[in-house]
Amino acid sequence: MSGNYGQLRDLLDAAAGEPPHRVSVEAVRRRVARRRVMEGIAGAAAIAVIAAAVPLVAGTLGRGSAAPQTAPGVPCPTLTIGVDGSVAPLFCANGTDNPAALAYYQGGWVKGFSPKMLTLPATASYSQVVGAACADIFGHGSPMGLQTEQQAYDLAANRAGWRYRINTVNGLTCPVVGTWAPGGQGYGQVEPETISNNGDPASLVTHITWSSWGGVTAYGTGISAWVPPGQPTVHGVQEPVTVVAFNRGTCAGQPSYNAVEWYFPQHGQQFSSDRYFNACTGQRAGTG
Repeated sequence: MSGNYGQLRDLLDAAAGEPPHRVSVEAVRRRVARRRVMEGIAGAAAIAVIAAAVPLVAGTLGRGSAAPQTAPGVPCPTLTIGVDGSVAPLFCANGTDNPAALAYYQGGWVKGFSPKMLTLPATASYSQVVGAACADIFGHGSPMGLQTEQQAYDLAANRAGWRYRINTVNGLTCPVVGTWAPGGQGYGQVEPETISNNGDPASLVTHITWSSWGGVTAYGTGISAWVPPGQPTVHGVQEPVTVVAFNRGTCAGQPSYNAVEWYFPQHGQQFSSDRYFNACTGQRAGTG
């Protein structure tokens, strides 16, 4: 009987494994090793999940301030040109300026456009933007029209983030330098490059570059004859000069700067609103 019982026990052990009270040290070691392997696999998987999630979270958090990007391989639509010289579309699907439209207005096409509007920095003031628009439309030899200048402004404003209310088609007021012109130059013009009172060399300013045109006061720099005190005009030397157009008003029914003056700061001269040339009547006010 005891023999049969022993054989039965051996068969049960083989089928069910070692009973709890007979677990060996080697079996324990095998179980610990298997547990550590499984824990390592689980930890690596968790790290991989976190690593994949971090860029997604970071991208979500920064999306509000990131500039929109055009999807790879998706160009802006083909540019079309209207009969008035304007183009479409000005912007790409992601809201950025259409590179073809920029090239068109920056002289890259046969039209010869080269508006000052697109050369302004993002920090340009309202008066600087208005001045650029006036110079583009009414400047000597400029091919820009009302509609094309509006598009140049729209492109520049979109890129710079301006929010100025400027309508070059029917809402732009561009002052001129008076309208006095008997024998003179520059009067009745927007941002004139030359002003001449038809007198001696000291009454002529050339190569004028303006800033803040369209504002209360417009400032410019040019070249004129500096005549030392007590010296005849023939001794005049061509030097840089500061030009100021001011006294905004109207002249002959046209918006204008009715006073203009220039001086040489490098020789200690200073601007005074009491001394100027009246650009509307052609008379001198003040002394000096």
